[in-house]
Amino acid sequence: MEGIFHSEEFNLIELLQELIPVSQALSEEQVASPLLSAYDMFLRPLIGDEVADHFRDLTKMMEEDDYDASDEELHALDLMRRATANLAFWYSFTELNTHITDQGFQRQEGDTFKPVFRYQELELKQQFKNKGFNALDMLLRYMQDKPDSFTGFKDSAAWTDFAHAIVRGPKEIDDFFYIHGSYLVYLKLRPAFKRIMELHVEPVLGCKLSEALYAWLQSGTVPTGATENLMKRLREKVVPVVVCRALSEHVRNVGDITDRGLYYTNIQTNTQENQATLQAGDSERARQASSLHSMAITYQHKLRNWVEDYLPAMFAGRPEDAFERDNDHKHTFWA
Repeated sequence: MEGIFHSEEFNLIELLQELIPVSQALSEEQVASPLLSAYDMFLRPLIGDEVADHFRDLTKMMEEDDYDASDEELHALDLMRRATANLAFWYSFTELNTHITDQGFQRQEGDTFKPVFRYQELELKQQFKNKGFNALDMLLRYMQDKPDSFTGFKDSAAWTDFAHAIVRGPKEIDDFFYIHGSYLVYLKLRPAFKRIMELHVEPVLGCKLSEALYAWLQSGTVPTGATENLMKRLREKVVPVVVCRALSEHVRNVGDITDRGLYYTNIQTNTQENQATLQAGDSERARQASSLHSMAITYQHKLRNWVEDYLPAMFAGRPEDAFERDNDHKHTFWA
């Protein structure tokens, strides 16, 4: 098989057994296509074509002793294989459970094993999904911490978004609301970030300072009247406003704070276990959304005060203060 699972020393099934407890009797032809599809569908768009092709070629060169891979590349390759294998078994679960022949689609059955129950299928699929995306999160986090160790990574979508965005990855969301470092949650929230910047942050900063912030994020240009350190601190002050408002809107409208929904833990006496994890209802979502909204308003006031104190030359003033003036000993009045 071509790709990151290509190996002349071990067959494909032996490589998979290091990641998933599959049977030695599993057909290579049956799993080869789902693995390639998962790699191209889930990993390639994030790590970029150049990085994806590099690791595909790296695997071949390692087998031919033409390339001495670094420790960083070996660790990233292991995470790539782990993510690809689990996501392939999750995404192609039904396909792997059927035979496609000239007589149509057939279900697999054996003499000693029987198909799993429906609830076991659902749990198994969820485990593959969780393990796959967790490995993908770990891979992206590892590559972002060491971007110079991976050829072409700085040209990928993941690094471009990380380097030029207001909110740089799920780690910054975890600082205010724990989302388990999930890129799934981050990608779902990202469309809201731009809208919140336009509707809630730009009115606080004013057009001049907002344009200067965007220019600094894209090109690193430090505006007149500021320093590199001040622009970094400005972004850090903006992040909590954007994150808390995005989470508040998302919880209120969708209730989807994880890829499986907003959940809470409850103590129940009528179950065998002491704790039961239940999906949040409307009241739980409303309370969580209200709490996040209050946090966002507080951070927004802190942002405005910080800008007034540290960037007064670029601050345009508060729009609501336009009609405030001292009329003592004056004959003017508002009609």
